[in-house]
Amino acid sequence: MNISSRWRTLYVNSRTRNLQLVDTKQQFREVTAKHDIEFRNEIEIFRREYEENGPGTPNIDLEVGIEILQLYKTKINQYNVTKQQLINAQNLFNLSVKPYPLLQQTAIEIEQLDKIYVLYKSFKEFKDNMSSILWNDLDITVLRNGLGNNIYINISRCYRWIT
Repeated sequence: MNISSRWRTLYVNSRTRNLQLVDTKQQFREVTAKHDIEFRNEIEIFRREYEENGPGTPNIDLEVGIEILQLYKTKINQYNVTKQQLINAQNLFNLSVKPYPLLQQTAIEIEQLDKIYVLYKSFKEFKDNMSSILWNDLDITVLRNGLGNNIYINISRCYRWIT
C-alpha cells in the first residue's frame, strides 16, 4: 500500500467519522445551550439572594458580615469555574458566547465589600490589641503611635483603592 492510498483511506475514514458524529455534536450543542440557560437562571437567583441577604445589606452586623462575605466569595469562585467550563464548551461547539453581567456585577461588589471589611478587621484587631493592655502597662506614646500608624495605613489603603 503506497502513501497516497493510505492518505486517501485516512481521509475517507475521518470524513466518515465526522459525518457519523454530526448528530452527537448537535446533541452536545443542545445540552450546552440548556446548561447555559440553567446557569443564567441560577445566577439570577444567586443575585437576588445576595441583594436580600448579602454582606452589604444595611441590617447585617459587621462580624456576621465577615462570615457571609467569605461564603459569597466561595460561591463566586465556584460560579466562575462553572462559567469558564460553559464558555469552553460553547467555544468547542461554535455556540455564541454571551457575557454574564449579573455574575460580573456581583463579583465586583464583593471585591469592594472585601476592601471595607479588611478595614474593619484591621481596626478591630488594633482595638483588641489595645484593649488587652493593662492600665498599669499603658504607654500613651505607644498608643498614639499605634493609632497614628493604623490610621495612616488604612488611609493609604483607601487611597490606593480609589486611584
